[in-house]
Amino acid sequence: MHKYIERKLNTSIYFTHPYAAYEKGWVENTNKLIRQYFSKSLSFKTISHQQVFEVMILLNN
Repeated sequence: MHKYIERKLNTSIYFTHPYAAYEKGWVENTNKLIRQYFSKSLSFKTISHQQVFEVMILLNN
């Protein structure tokens, strides 16, 4: 629905290229910060909403 959103907001939406980490520095940095709390081998199915909320509060404050 990005074309619809572009028209409604009178703006442009851009997408990064797959595997081009240099185009999405903020996302890569956030992923690194999240990985301090949840290891890459950990399944997100085993993480509670409360745990996610606590990490969100830590990262945002």
